[in-house]
Amino acid sequence: MQWVKGLLNRFPPPARACRAMNEPLQEEMIPVVGADVRRRYVDEQAGKIEGWNGPGAFELLNCIDAIHKNRLGVSGAVAEIGVHHGQFFIYLAMLRSSGEKAFACDVFERQDLNKDGSGGGNSERAVFERNLLECLGSLAGIVIASQSSDTLSQEYVAASVGPIRIMSIDGGHWRDIVVNDLCVAASCLHENGIAVLDDVFDMYWPGVTEGLTCYLWDAYEQGAIHARLPPKGRLVPFAVGCNKTLLCFENKYQQWIELFEEYGPQNALKAKQLGWKERPVLIYDFEIPAEELWEALQRETKRRMAAEAALQAAADSLTNYLKAQDSA
Repeated sequence: MQWVKGLLNRFPPPARACRAMNEPLQEEMIPVVGADVRRRYVDEQAGKIEGWNGPGAFELLNCIDAIHKNRLGVSGAVAEIGVHHGQFFIYLAMLRSSGEKAFACDVFERQDLNKDGSGGGNSERAVFERNLLECLGSLAGIVIASQSSDTLSQEYVAASVGPIRIMSIDGGHWRDIVVNDLCVAASCLHENGIAVLDDVFDMYWPGVTEGLTCYLWDAYEQGAIHARLPPKGRLVPFAVGCNKTLLCFENKYQQWIELFEEYGPQNALKAKQLGWKERPVLIYDFEIPAEELWEALQRETKRRMAAEAALQAAADSLTNYLKAQDSA
């Protein structure tokens, strides 16, 4: 796995109390951790926290973070809707630079609001906070909203953490809440921000697929999506991997395709398939063992070349047929 380097190589400071009333933000001492600490988290700690993320999901975050910091100069908060016990959120929080906050939203004990029972109906704020303290050493700079995401407002999120550069969406899995969460993300994200939507292609959660489709095509009752689009526009997919779909603003689509082609995951089989409005989407398969990757890449290249040759032959055949018909 490729790990982003150049950050401080140290463990987070010991646990301390949350920021007191009126304590200045600059005194919060948000823990900044290095790549070795993040790697240790994936190797030794993440598996002990209930969650469903493979190493590839964390690698995708690494790539987004490196592009933000090293190529685009983007700073901002990180966030997640639907944190469960914190497995993915903790890694997001580990990507923060000094002064960057983290926003977490979950219904926690209010499982009556969890209409689809995602997460097994098992989410406690006390468990989430305990995991944060054990892995980060501090709750500094972390804002926790114990509520359904359909009650989140752009104003509240902005006042809490400011513009967001990475937002994970793994809350409710039914159509209406997915549409809502995408609208919330679009309203809160930095212009070069990325939304990471979970379970779009998971057969157990077709509501996520429907929600994303409705959002992309504005196919929603009352025209609610178009009315909620920020000046930055709509979020569109540009990459998929490890059950995560990465979305950027439509006017940044080509930029992110090019950045990920150059700086995206190097330890996964990469393909490029037509996606929304037949725009290419980068596909990353992290399931292939590293020692088999080169052979897999060669097989993929040959397969694609054969498919392209077959399509060209069919097109040539059709052209010749039409010419013969015209001559007859």
